[in-house]
Amino acid sequence: MKTRKTVALSGWYGLGNAGDDAILYQWIKEICNEYINLTILSENPDGLQTLHNENKNIEVQYHHKIFSFSGLRSLIHGSLFQYIKRLSKFDLFVLGGGGILRDNTTFKNLLRILDEIWLAKIFGAKAAVYAVGAGPFVSRLGKFLIKKTIDKCDLVTVRDLESKNQLIRIGCPSSKISVVADPALLLKPQKIPKERLKLEELFKNIPPEKLIGFFPTLNFLYFDKDISAISQIAAALDNIHRKCGFYFVAIPMQINSQYNDVKAAELIAKKMGYPNALRIYREKLSAPQIKWLCGQFKFNITIRLHAAIFSISMGVPAIAINYEQKVHNFMQSCRLENYIIEMDTNLKDRLIDKVIECEKNFDDYKKKLDIELPKQKEKAKLTFKLFRELIDDL
Repeated sequence: MKTRKTVALSGWYGLGNAGDDAILYQWIKEICNEYINLTILSENPDGLQTLHNENKNIEVQYHHKIFSFSGLRSLIHGSLFQYIKRLSKFDLFVLGGGGILRDNTTFKNLLRILDEIWLAKIFGAKAAVYAVGAGPFVSRLGKFLIKKTIDKCDLVTVRDLESKNQLIRIGCPSSKISVVADPALLLKPQKIPKERLKLEELFKNIPPEKLIGFFPTLNFLYFDKDISAISQIAAALDNIHRKCGFYFVAIPMQINSQYNDVKAAELIAKKMGYPNALRIYREKLSAPQIKWLCGQFKFNITIRLHAAIFSISMGVPAIAINYEQKVHNFMQSCRLENYIIEMDTNLKDRLIDKVIECEKNFDDYKKKLDIELPKQKEKAKLTFKLFRELIDDL
């Protein structure tokens, strides 16, 4: 008879990000069963209760930031001690997925990412990294802490070759790191009921082949402190609309107070000479619904990484604006480097050129997807094969 196992999974879950939700959905589908008690650690547990409250073997718990002022407050109130006591009882601690193994944001974020792996090993549990993106690494201390943490892990899976190379460059052994692919490639799409979709209200009398999906984000504004890309994207969409007759549907992957994709679309529309060519879909959708929606357009223009992943995995060409290295890494892993657009002073002209090129070479792009997509899905399946083997050995 199988022994029940206790697993903790920590990531940026519960914050309304469709990409993170997709990674979580797929973990639950592939790994959770009657022999596993899963605890999801989240800084917003309320954002997950509605997703997983029907499964009695899944629990959501508040993720305490141990090495922080809030951790000190939790210590004073006694809740941190209870949290650490709870961590001591897990058989396996899993960090990921997503692009979280990095030190170019804040040192506080780095500690928040790594701290439970250290505690898991102190308590004698197994520790693993789930399909993460790694890098960039910018500080000597960050590189040291990440290397030491990876050395302690029992399984390390990264979602692209460049992430593995980044870890090797800071001294992690190559043999310890398995290259897989993003779990969202396997996410099952969910059709949106026609009465809820209401795209006809946005685009009356416009042929479906003239609609392009558009997936903006405010993230690049926060990271680069530079809003020039807003004007360039707006000018490019104007030009594409005027030359090719395309219309654009901006679809939010995340809607919250900090990262609001609707706000990003509104900023772009305000800069456009033809603002009616960009219609904004304002309803909040689940990750499976957004993935299905990605498959309804001729092709998609993506800034959000998981919009590109959803699009490619639905067999729909994507033109990806590379606001972060993780976007480049994914497109490169699919051998689609030719459809990456760098976020620099040539953004506008390159976006126009790539849309025209994508339309011209549409059939060739689709054939390439037919070749590359099965390879990527097999890599994504490898992730869960490795984790099942690890859990069976607990």
